[in-house]
Amino acid sequence: MHESGQADDDVLLSPDGGYGWVVVGSCFILNALTWGVTASFGVYLTEYVSSERFANAKPLEYGLVGGLNFSCAMLLAPLATHLAGRYPLKAVVLLGCSLQSIGYVTAPFASRAWHLYLTQGALVGSGIGFVIVPSTAVLSQWFSKRRSMANGISSAGSGVGGAAFTWGTAAMIKLQGLDWALRATGIITLVGIVIATLLLRHRNSQIQPNQRAFDIALLRSRAVALLLMWAFTTMFGYVVLLFSLSEFALAIGLSRKQATDIVGFLNVGTAIGRPLIGLRFTNSVAQTIGPLSAEVAGIQNLQATLSLAWAATILPAASAEVIALMLQGLPAPRTYVYPQVFAGLAYVIASGFLAALWINLRHRDSASQTRRLPGGIGDVELNRNSR
Repeated sequence: MHESGQADDDVLLSPDGGYGWVVVGSCFILNALTWGVTASFGVYLTEYVSSERFANAKPLEYGLVGGLNFSCAMLLAPLATHLAGRYPLKAVVLLGCSLQSIGYVTAPFASRAWHLYLTQGALVGSGIGFVIVPSTAVLSQWFSKRRSMANGISSAGSGVGGAAFTWGTAAMIKLQGLDWALRATGIITLVGIVIATLLLRHRNSQIQPNQRAFDIALLRSRAVALLLMWAFTTMFGYVVLLFSLSEFALAIGLSRKQATDIVGFLNVGTAIGRPLIGLRFTNSVAQTIGPLSAEVAGIQNLQATLSLAWAATILPAASAEVIALMLQGLPAPRTYVYPQVFAGLAYVIASGFLAALWINLRHRDSASQTRRLPGGIGDVELNRNSR
């Protein structure tokens, strides 16, 4: 489905290259050192559960730590959007970098499970929010026709980072222990994000984006509503798959090294698959949340739409792994049948919302009588087909 609904101004405002490729590299690093690190949490989860680090702590409690990485990042998306519009972009990203690093470095001092909620959970998640939310919107400002490809390359960073930190964390835990693995992660992310942030550059003066943290008018579009429902349901399956795979591997009799390898190869798959999807489906609805939001709502409304999308994923991000751990062991001990069904159903339902969105956008593009949102550039069209 080609982006014919976008105004010609969108193409003119986006250089589709040039310094934009430097921004792609910057966002690649940011994804690797935020979502990529989070993708390795399954290794930490396995270590926490098997070592019984905290007395009387249950697997459910450890699962909540990983959920906080996602949910806190999404919860702070409106604030991150507001701060990025009011203060220098790099200052906001560096704030996030500091919070994330502090979270990892202080986690080894935890003596209770709830201490991990504050450090490796909330602090790390909050830092990710201040890093990723502003940078995701910036990348799409530089591209129009090549937006899917650029975002695919950028999002591959989470897969590369996930693979690197999965194997690296497991090796560090084996050689130096859990505490030093956490400290090393904090130091590496601090240095890497600072370098990537120095390369980041926005185009707000040319784009004049809508800087509202929430724009309720966007909810009047059926396409936006379908986008939010897709984001909501997808997150359930994604978090369960990412965090439960390592424990599942151990449950079926594989070694800890094999369990780590499985999670690592999962991230390798995302690192390869995301750029390929960007190349294969350029100008298509089959995209990640950044370019998909740009297609649905337009460049000027991108930041406000992303805030809504992030907000829609707070609940599933926080609860998905907890639900999976509650379902684990049903109907028999050490079985993962119900978590597998739960994750699979989440993706099936999400696919239905995505298909409905694709149909809606096709109808929108073919409609001759449209009305634009105030302050937009024609991408969100509120007509009879989208109500």
